[in-house]
Amino acid sequence: MRSERERPDGKGEVAKALCVLGNAQEDAAQLEDALESYDESRRLYEAEDGADSTNVAATLNNMAIVNQKQCKYDAAMALYERALAILEAKLGKCHPEVAGTLNSMAIVKQEQGKYDAAMALYERALAIDEAKLGSFTRSLL
Repeated sequence: MRSERERPDGKGEVAKALCVLGNAQEDAAQLEDALESYDESRRLYEAEDGADSTNVAATLNNMAIVNQKQCKYDAAMALYERALAILEAKLGKCHPEVAGTLNSMAIVKQEQGKYDAAMALYERALAIDEAKLGSFTRSLL
């Protein structure tokens, strides 16, 4: 199987399969294995699509979640920040995927007890969501 992973064609498909494997490993609480699968997936996506692709950003988000589950908050934030930079550059600062990453970052800050930083991130995410969906959602509460 290693030789297939090294083939220049089909790297994206192998990267996707590694991501799915990482998801299963994460669900099974095999967090170190999940990180390895995600990291290999990231490397393949970088080789195929470039270091600033949205596939790389999604894989970085997956890696950040695993680090967050392990209470490795600094590592998680570094990964989220890199993913955020890619998403903002590729999709724009007001894209729903940007809001999702901001929410994830806010959760890390909240788990660390950094409530002001968490609320600032939540508010940025909310502004993006309201710009796309309208502010009607608050009236439903």
